[in-house]
Amino acid sequence: MTSLVDHARSEMRHLLEGSEWDRSIAEEVLSLIQKFSDQGHSGGSAPFVVGLFARLAMFKPLGPLTGADDEWNRIEALDGRSFWQNRRKSSVFKDQTGKAWDIDAVVFVDDDNGVEFTCRQSSAMGVVTFPYVVPDRPRVVKVKRKGDGTYELLS
Repeated sequence: MTSLVDHARSEMRHLLEGSEWDRSIAEEVLSLIQKFSDQGHSGGSAPFVVGLFARLAMFKPLGPLTGADDEWNRIEALDGRSFWQNRRKSSVFKDQTGKAWDIDAVVFVDDDNGVEFTCRQSSAMGVVTFPYVVPDRPRVVKVKRKGDGTYELLS
């Protein structure tokens, strides 16, 4: 057993003590750690492998989206209009005009209570041009709720 496996088991024990965490998930993670350890990665290869694995496990593309025709699936809106959804990143859409947007590119944060949300404006602010490098995190835009129920952009 390696120090990585020992470390992971110890940390999982601390996490699970007195918590509601699903122990089967902990075992699955420990199984991944054991496999990773068995592969014998060095300090040079480990971050590269972890980074690739994390992106793929979260359905993120490994390189820029190109916007090429073979990246899209046609979908029908309830009103009968056609849109296209990107096969490599499901949060990216385009319309008949070719305008593309990423619905996960922008998140609003209410300055009064810290609540995060997305809305139609998120898509408008998440316009995409190709090649498009999908960001690791959304752009955070602080907003303040006005008396009429609308929001004012602060940042």
